[in-house]
Amino acid sequence: MDLKKLIKKYDITLFREGIQTGYKKPPPEDMKKIRIYKTEIKEIIQKLNEEERRIKKERIEKSIQPVVEGEILIDFGIVGHDFKNYQAWIYDKDVESKDVQDIMTGAIKKLLEKNGIEDVYVSNSCEFIKKNGDVPFCPATEDRLPQFYMDIQRDAEEARKNGYNDTVVTSFSAKLSDILSKYITEKTKKKEDPKKKEETLDRLKILFDDDEADAGYHQACENAGIPSFLR
Repeated sequence: MDLKKLIKKYDITLFREGIQTGYKKPPPEDMKKIRIYKTEIKEIIQKLNEEERRIKKERIEKSIQPVVEGEILIDFGIVGHDFKNYQAWIYDKDVESKDVQDIMTGAIKKLLEKNGIEDVYVSNSCEFIKKNGDVPFCPATEDRLPQFYMDIQRDAEEARKNGYNDTVVTSFSAKLSDILSKYITEKTKKKEDPKKKEETLDRLKILFDDDEADAGYHQACENAGIPSFLR
């Protein structure tokens, strides 16, 4: 008996400790088979699910590095109703829509780790890019876009649909590394500053006591024109 055909025909899935059929209810004779081979069906579904997860993981990991390297671009388009914004997405022939969030999340983490930034929580990749990336406010004209953006489009119909005139940019693309460049620089600087201060204080402590060393550090920063919030 081909149990895989039975599983597919009635959309049988795992449910709690057992199995359940989909919306299409099996006739009595098939229901009897399902009950008889319940354990075998459950094992087959578990193996199918494991295989599906493995294939998905490989598919996602295959696309993460090209996004990090800029071979696959991050695309932006207008979304929203009351509060419109340019949302990040990936429209690439080799990327399935259902994988986009996972690919962008993986690429963000890998890019940050590559730059020494670890333990960054990304709950939603679209929101992370909107919040931390160099993304213009919507609506934007072409002169307001950072220079690294490319494939800039002004679709008059799309603009009117969103309540804008035809000078508004409706879509554009960029490398993830360019979009997060400022964020990476700020994060890296925050990591370096405490270390730099500690090294400077250690050198000053050779000549002064602790209080004098701290005062000497701030005086040196002031002389160099470094604002207090960066010390």
